[in-house]
Amino acid sequence: MKTKLLMLSTACVLAAVVSCNKNNVQQSAKVEEEMVDVQVNIQTEALTKASDITESDFERAVKNFDLIVFDAGTGKLSQLKSTINANTFTTKMIPGSKKIIAVANGGTTFATSNVNTLTGLNGVFYNFSATNTADTKLAMTDLRGLEETTTITADQTNVVNIQLKRQTCRIRLKAVMASFLAETVSSLSYNSAYLQNIPGRFALDGTVDDSAEQRKNVMGQELTAQTAEGGALTYKTLTTGSTNALGNPVFLYCLPGASVHLGLSVKVNGTDYFYAIPLKNLESNKSYDVEVILQNLGGTSITDPAINSGVSANIQVLPWTAGTMVSETL
Repeated sequence: MKTKLLMLSTACVLAAVVSCNKNNVQQSAKVEEEMVDVQVNIQTEALTKASDITESDFERAVKNFDLIVFDAGTGKLSQLKSTINANTFTTKMIPGSKKIIAVANGGTTFATSNVNTLTGLNGVFYNFSATNTADTKLAMTDLRGLEETTTITADQTNVVNIQLKRQTCRIRLKAVMASFLAETVSSLSYNSAYLQNIPGRFALDGTVDDSAEQRKNVMGQELTAQTAEGGALTYKTLTTGSTNALGNPVFLYCLPGASVHLGLSVKVNGTDYFYAIPLKNLESNKSYDVEVILQNLGGTSITDPAINSGVSANIQVLPWTAGTMVSETL
């Protein structure tokens, strides 16, 4: 009798499992049947792909791309589409109201964050040095989905326009002039330019972590080309042109912060001098042309530079111009 009951119980369990699996398959097939194609147009400045990267266009290159889709009603993650080094992607979406976030050059940061809600994006952090690489890539995002809703419909062509913007700002040291030059100055040359007190990370809701604990290239500490956060993104060797002028302009990059300084090292009569210029009101995806005027000898150590003393600067704010559209089917 016990044997018969056991066999009957086992049979019931197996039948329930088979029924459950059948329902899951039917539900999955129904969801797949409801999905529709979505064309996504990705826009940044003259967008290039990884295979097209040269030294001059890394600022606009997309090496990897995440399309992060949330259900507008529940705020829950409904789809993550990640691509690497490809021109065309095909996926489907279930019709409905969506919140769409896009990240370029973020690597696997979101995929490994275990965040599955729209409200959790403020806890997904992208480190500056991990997502921005000299001559290779800069982190870019489209965060309009935090505020805007996109409707995917079943009865018409669906097009989503992604407008990527860089999370960093760009500092272009355009010129350096020394107004204190006199007969006593027999030689002047330019050593290096660098960024100090830069934020170390940003969150996927667009906020920059400018806390003291996260700052990099901290003022008051030694800094070299080898120890600078992001390497050549934040530290450049300078050249000296004719008539004691700066040779070639240099570009530096960082996340915008309230305490960022442009540092400058020059050599006068064989002695190194150091200056620091505060860069206020920096914004992501903006470019800043800086002309520095040296009015006196600076500090004698990178850990104790002349700040707003013996140095002044003219700063012009410029946009990073957006370029042509590139169509992707995602």
